[in-house]
Amino acid sequence: MSFNWTREIGRALGIVVLWSLLAMAFNAVSPSRIAWVGIWPSTYGADTAVVPPSYVETDPPILRLDQAIAKYQAANVVFLDARDPEDFVLGHIPGAINFPFDYYDDYAAAVLPQLTEDADIVTYCGGADCELSLYLARQLINEGFGRVSIFFGGNTAWEEAGLPLREERGP
Repeated sequence: MSFNWTREIGRALGIVVLWSLLAMAFNAVSPSRIAWVGIWPSTYGADTAVVPPSYVETDPPILRLDQAIAKYQAANVVFLDARDPEDFVLGHIPGAINFPFDYYDDYAAAVLPQLTEDADIVTYCGGADCELSLYLARQLINEGFGRVSIFFGGNTAWEEAGLPLREERGP
């Protein structure tokens, strides 16, 4: 009995086609299906919220880029940059106040009096690899501030969207 390459290649292709059809059928009925065609949002897309790995449901709400921009343009909103001062001076969202979480006690006396109870507070940091904004938001909630949200895309998402950054010293 001789080995028939044509028949074996045909069987292998048949298996590939069968599994492909099964995968497409599963995708079609899956609640988290993947679109066949279209433009998928990037990690920092305006309609996609980036969520920190340690985020829990009881944490302050996460803002998408479009929501952060809308808050930025609104009145009575304070953006707090939770990064270290060295990163802040290299570029931050214009008008943001540097409140580095790692130096919370050192900055609290200067920053907390600038925050009113009726102000919307948005914390942010460097982007998807930085959770300082989450930790700062949790601390502010513990301090009694009720209108706190987190722009977890942070400086990276802001810059990637072509929005301006400012270089200056913090308090």
